[in-house]
Amino acid sequence: MLDTIQMDLRSTNDQILSVYIDVEDNSLSRKWLAALNQLIQNQHHLEKNYCWLGWATSDRDPKYICTQINRSIHAVNTRLLYTCQHN
Repeated sequence: MLDTIQMDLRSTNDQILSVYIDVEDNSLSRKWLAALNQLIQNQHHLEKNYCWLGWATSDRDPKYICTQINRSIHAVNTRLLYTCQHN
């Protein structure tokens, strides 16, 4: 593993949920991490992925979000010469 990133999500009532992303050591991950570090260093606004939007007040509950994430993983695994490892 190359690195672990901690992303803190804050709810409307200021509760914090920490999400950890393990960055594997491969060429794509190194490029992604370098780009992320450049964005942070330049103080760019990091937009949330659509899957996180509406967590508290919409139909996007944890089951829905997991289904969407798994659909994306399936699309990557079946359409590209790359495999996402997930549990």
